Amino acid sequence: EDSEKEKFLFFPQTVRFIASTSQEQPLINNTRFKERNILDFEAPQELQEAFPYYLSGFDESGAPIWIWQLGRWDIRKWVEIGGEPLKNLEKLGKQMFFRLRESSQNRTEVNDGERTGYISILDMDEYPFRQIAHVQTLKFTLHMIQKLGAALKSHDLKIRYIVNANCIYDLVGIIELFPWRNSRCH
Repeated sequence: EDSEKEKFLFFPQTVRFIASTSQEQPLINNTRFKERNILDFEAPQELQEAFPYYLSGFDESGAPIWIWQLGRWDIRKWVEIGGEPLKNLEKLGKQMFFRLRESSQNRTEVNDGERTGYISILDMDEYPFRQIAHVQTLKFTLHMIQKLGAALKSHDLKIRYIVNANCIYDLVGIIELFPWRNSRCH
């Protein structure tokens, strides 16, 4: 007999919540559900310290300003360790991207309710060449850049600055490896 309704029915691409009164609640996209799990992920302390980034504040229009201390990131160390620590690094990276996207959607009275986008400051101070000279590290980095592109769109970014960059990052602007508008390298 169908008198009892299941509270949760899981489909491959969608989670559908069905109330006991048989009234359907809004569908929840499985992708958003996964994103929420990643946003709730608590990275091990060692990983958080190894990959510093932080919300510095907001500009006059309400756009969040994110600082990324990329020069201190030793991605190669974690690629060489592999296994669960590397999986956690990938989750941490996705979490960063989702936080950026969410913060880019700020709507404030200052900007008349328009999307603010975010401001990104990439500090490349101390970035060692050994990071890009290692094939597996380069492969992982490119994989994460692909994830970044999937999570963020060009309209999410208000402006990006690259500071303390070496000559390799000067080339990034020339060949447009990161074809986002409003980028400046100093």
